[in-house]
Amino acid sequence: MSCILRIILNSVNSLDEFKSIFSDNNIEIRHLNSDKSKYVILLEFNENIILDTLESYIEANQSDIISYRFIISIDTEYDTRIIDVPDNVVEAIRRLGGDVRFKYTFIDEDMDEDMDES
Repeated sequence: MSCILRIILNSVNSLDEFKSIFSDNNIEIRHLNSDKSKYVILLEFNENIILDTLESYIEANQSDIISYRFIISIDTEYDTRIIDVPDNVVEAIRRLGGDVRFKYTFIDEDMDEDMDES
């Protein structure tokens, strides 16, 4: 399981501030497909993220933030399963709000074996 925090921004100043604050973290920067003047930040969410710092950034840059959401990606070989969201992600969702989306990918290992045999 992985979690990405996706933030859409209006301002390059807010983008530069984010890059400076979270330079030790895995981030990816893109332009918004529908409006190249907007920026998309993808922050890989892990236990090294300091939630107080992230919360302060969001509060201080609220006027430049168009939206933000947590994208939780689940890759599994099980078609049904109970999967716990990590505590730090749950706490971030509680404190920051925003949208939450799940991406679920079922990996059929039997199918891989069948393809190897052909």
